[in-house]
Amino acid sequence: MIDLGFREIIESNAGCALILTGSESDESHIRIIGDALNRYTVPYQVHIASAQKQSVDLLKVLEEYDVIKGALAYIAVAGGTNDLSGVVSFHTYRPVISCLPNRLNQSCFYNPPGSSNGFVLLPDICARLVAQMWSCYNPTYRDLLRLDNEQRNERLRRTYKHIKATFY
Repeated sequence: MIDLGFREIIESNAGCALILTGSESDESHIRIIGDALNRYTVPYQVHIASAQKQSVDLLKVLEEYDVIKGALAYIAVAGGTNDLSGVVSFHTYRPVISCLPNRLNQSCFYNPPGSSNGFVLLPDICARLVAQMWSCYNPTYRDLLRLDNEQRNERLRRTYKHIKATFY
């Protein structure tokens, strides 16, 4: 059952994410992704459904969310064989991002034809991508992305001045 408040967020078309995970063992990685989404003020919820052990439940979740009109991205978090991202991306029209807890797992690179998930290695970049995807609908995301870029550029300028003063 979808939380009514989250449904309203989806329908507002401001942009949000549903983190799908295969098991509770991925909780620490989910928290990191959630913290990163919070930095961009991207609303999100988490749902646990294994693609292998709970495939019927997973498809029901997708059906529930996919009938709602609005800007929603799925973030697939699954270790092991990571069938989750392939199954989700095949059965939805929404964008699917794989952000795996075990970075060396390359299984999401080889999903079958018809599965079109993206892969982002780092949770911070995953959250930034979600904010960028929906920034055309949400000026807050756009402003936070600009601010983030400005802060990064300022740090680079300070570093350059320091290095220049040290070596020249």
